[in-house]
Amino acid sequence: MKKYLSVWMIASRSTLYKIVGLLFLMAGAEIALFYLTLQTDELYTLDTLITKSHIPIISGVAFLMLCYILSIVGYETSGSKIRYSIKRLTVREETITTLWSIYNMGCFIIFLAMQLLVVLFLCHQYTVIMDPMYWHNQTVFLAFYHNPFLHSLLPLEESSRWIRNGAFILALGTTSAFFSLSQRRGKRSISIVVMSFLVFVSFSQDLGNFSSDIFLTLVALSFAGHAFHKIWRGINYDC
Repeated sequence: MKKYLSVWMIASRSTLYKIVGLLFLMAGAEIALFYLTLQTDELYTLDTLITKSHIPIISGVAFLMLCYILSIVGYETSGSKIRYSIKRLTVREETITTLWSIYNMGCFIIFLAMQLLVVLFLCHQYTVIMDPMYWHNQTVFLAFYHNPFLHSLLPLEESSRWIRNGAFILALGTTSAFFSLSQRRGKRSISIVVMSFLVFVSFSQDLGNFSSDIFLTLVALSFAGHAFHKIWRGINYDC
């Protein structure tokens, strides 16, 4: 068990401070823009205010930066000794990559949780700052149904969106770990690039896009399955 913890420690030492810093920057930027937009002469409903504050865009950029941070764990640059560190662990490289996949999935879950906490805080602030004539006790609840970003972040009763998000996390975690493995073996993998771009452009969707959720779920599972298969079968060709 100790050797497996050592594998996770390698990943956490190279990413933890970067991810914490990224989350605070994201939260700070979103809160600042929310208040700036709220102080304009325009009166917005809560779901419109979230969009006008550019919170979905900030979240998307932070997400891409997180993908980059996690993808370069184990990536060998000029003078890098990561390969020798891995060999000293006496753990198969396939196992190491799988453990890093799990670590990456956990980081994406934390990212979503942090983003949800920020928007819930901002929703609460809206009800505190705005005159009660502009909101009621169902305002926040309805915003998570009407705003595509909020609804995709917390799909409430839409099970297909929950499944889609889970498939996204699985695929992102696996393909980001597979990226550095491919590089260490002298190969190339663009699966994390494609997957991160797909999530970036398709994450925010309206309520009721069942067919799109199923399609994106299948695509994400295909990417995850392909990466997992290549991790354990061995990399013999470019992908």
